[in-house]
Amino acid sequence: MQRITIKDLRAVCARLNRITGSPDTYSSNKPGEPFKANIGNYHISQAYGGYCLHRVHNTGGGVSAPLSSGHIPARELYNLMQAYISGLNEVQA
Repeated sequence: MQRITIKDLRAVCARLNRITGSPDTYSSNKPGEPFKANIGNYHISQAYGGYCLHRVHNTGGGVSAPLSSGHIPARELYNLMQAYISGLNEVQA
């Protein structure tokens, strides 16, 4: 079985942002401007030795965990993200 890395998780996350039409970066700050997070952006959080999918909900950087998984091993998150994408594709079809 192939090892799942942060690079793999970020690639699936980028795919998720493309499918949903979400911004591909967490923030779009320019020098001298106040911080402003991109609402809708999906990104990977790392903590406690695990990974979690987060989605930005306000310009202050507030996030939710759409998979309600908490921080889990990379393979588990990868599989959940693939299932999430499959569900989105079914709804859009």
